[in-house]
Amino acid sequence: MQTPKVSVIIITYNRAQLLKTAMQTVFDQTFEDFELLIIDNGSPDDTENTVKSFHDPRVRYIKHAQNQGEGGARNTGVQHAEGEYIAFLDDDDEWLPNKLQLQVELLDAQPKQVGFVHSALINFYADTGEELEKKRPVEAVSGKVFDRLLQENFVILSTVMARKECFDAAGPFDLSIPAGLDYDMWVRISQTYEFAYIDTPLIKYRIHRNNLGSNFGLQIRGQEAFFNKYKAYTSIPGKPNSVRYFKLGLLYGFTHDLKTARRIYLKSIRLYPLNPKPYVAFLLTFLGQRGYQNMLERIVK
Repeated sequence: MQTPKVSVIIITYNRAQLLKTAMQTVFDQTFEDFELLIIDNGSPDDTENTVKSFHDPRVRYIKHAQNQGEGGARNTGVQHAEGEYIAFLDDDDEWLPNKLQLQVELLDAQPKQVGFVHSALINFYADTGEELEKKRPVEAVSGKVFDRLLQENFVILSTVMARKECFDAAGPFDLSIPAGLDYDMWVRISQTYEFAYIDTPLIKYRIHRNNLGSNFGLQIRGQEAFFNKYKAYTSIPGKPNSVRYFKLGLLYGFTHDLKTARRIYLKSIRLYPLNPKPYVAFLLTFLGQRGYQNMLERIVK
C-alpha cells in the first residue's frame, strides 16, 4: 500500500459500540486517501472484533497490553502514522462527510508555516439528541495564536488536522500533565506554526451531560501542571490570567476545598483587580459549603 495522505488516529478504551459509529464516519468521508490507526488502550470488551469487522485494508489496529493513558496512546498513534497529515477523532465523536476533504484542500493550498487547521463543530447532547452549532470568529482562532491559546483552549481535538512535521517539531504528548495533554500540544505547536480555521462545522462533538464536570481532582492537577509549565506566561497580570485562576478556584470549590479556593480567588484578584467575579466568589467561600454551592450557579453566569 502506498503512503497515505492522511493518518487518522482514534484511541479507544472499552467503548466498542461508540467506536464502531466513529469509525463509520471516517469511512463515509468524501476523501479516501487515508489510513486509520486504532490504538486500543487494553480494552477488555469486544473492541478488537469491532475493528476487524470493517475488513478495510486502510485500518491498522494496535493494542496496548496495559492502558497507557490518553497521552501514551496518542504518542503511539503519532509514532506509527505514515501520512503527510495527521487527524484525530475521539471514539465518541463523529465526523461529517467533508471533514478530511476540506482540511486537506486547505493545508495543500497554504505555505508550510500554516501547519494546523481546526474547525467549527456541532455539540451533540447524547441524552436528548439535541444539536447546537458552535463557531468562533475566524480572526480570533487562526494565524499566530500562541498568546490567545495560552488564555483559553479553543481547539477541540476531533476537529484537528496538522502536518506530521508539527509533531516532529513539538515532540511527544507530555505525560507529566495529568489532564489536558492535547491542549499543551496545541500550545507547543502554536509556538512554531500558524493555525487555520474553517468556520463550517465538520464534526459532531458528543456531550454526556452526566459526565459534565466530573473528576474535578484530575482537572485541578492538569490545570496546575499547565500553569507551572507555562509560569512565565500564566503569571502575567491581566484579565486573561485572572479568568484562568478564577476558573481554577471554581474547581477547588467543587471539591469542597474552600480554603484553597479562597487563596486562588485572591490570586485572580491580584492579577486583575477589575474582574468582579473572584471578589464575589471569595466572599461566598465564608458561607460554608452549602451556602457557597447554592450560589455557585449565579457566580459562573
